[in-house]
Amino acid sequence: MTRRTRFRVFAVDDASMQLAWAGLGVGRHSISVGPVEGEVDGGAGTWTAEGLAAATTYEVQLDGQPAGSATTLEALPGPERCRVATVSDCHVGEEGFGFLFEIKEPSGVEPFANRCLRAATSAAVAWGAQLLVVKGDLTQRAQVAELDVALEVLAGLGIPVVVAPGNHEVKRRATDWAAAVRAAGITAVDPVEPQVVELPGLRVVVGDTTIRHHHHGTLGGGRADALIEAATGADPALVCLHHQLEPHRYHDAWPPGIRGSEAVPFLDRLAAAQPRSWVTTGHTHRNRARCHGPVNVTEVGSPKDFPGTWAGYVVHDSGMHQTSFHVTGDGTDAWLDRTRRAAARTWGFWSPGRLEDRCRAMTWS
Repeated sequence: MTRRTRFRVFAVDDASMQLAWAGLGVGRHSISVGPVEGEVDGGAGTWTAEGLAAATTYEVQLDGQPAGSATTLEALPGPERCRVATVSDCHVGEEGFGFLFEIKEPSGVEPFANRCLRAATSAAVAWGAQLLVVKGDLTQRAQVAELDVALEVLAGLGIPVVVAPGNHEVKRRATDWAAAVRAAGITAVDPVEPQVVELPGLRVVVGDTTIRHHHHGTLGGGRADALIEAATGADPALVCLHHQLEPHRYHDAWPPGIRGSEAVPFLDRLAAAQPRSWVTTGHTHRNRARCHGPVNVTEVGSPKDFPGTWAGYVVHDSGMHQTSFHVTGDGTDAWLDRTRRAAARTWGFWSPGRLEDRCRAMTWS
């Protein structure tokens, strides 16, 4: 018997569609997206239909009954040049999720943040990422034990990794996170000069936006100039930061990011210097997207709380896709669904964003 709960199209790119659900009922279930068919268990999970046509609307069916529809992203002209994946707000070392009443797991279970980091990063590698960028808050307190666990996962991926700090790496009792990252053979971002990684058809620019012992971020102290200089060049730029760039002069939501009095002039200058830029951030644990002139600005959620996401960027000479995928497997699905009840049961409505916030195409003009 089908009793679908929170069944939805979670992610699309130009050739696939990822479906996610909290439950479908006991037993096996048939599922299809257009001509692509599959069979799944009834517990919390995901399923991906592959081999779809670009810019095409597909009907979704569950056990032979209509269950929604969605449209794949447009195909970008020209050959694929490279793939980049990002994660942020992994919070390895966190013991529970929630603002007033924490959601926790039983003692003796492998910590949820460890499982979610491993599931997200292994999926990114399997997807074909040539570079992984960690956009801050890799750990909860930047303690040695937390860093050891997180860096063991990252060091074993077999692809280059760049780590930027978040506000949780600069707390008062934090250890030297950058030294630990470098000792593991991984690149750590400098406090002022951004890390630049050149890939075919793309320049990846990773910056530090933290303020020691503070929650919000800044582009001051020469950081804005350095980021714009690093992004300027022949190839388009993917600019990766921790704190979200706020559109208003003062902080207007929690958690506070980089206020508009800094963020808006920075985006104006970036758009003028490198209009083929895409800025992606974390910090908010939510999925959002907007355009600032020609520049796409996105926030990508955390892999360890609802809905559980990591992002993949596919680059062509003509543009770029972002697809934010649902974290799945490795014992993560049921946990992630439980965390939707955080923040007085509002988290499940606040964090996912719209499909177009998570998955979008940008064509270079």
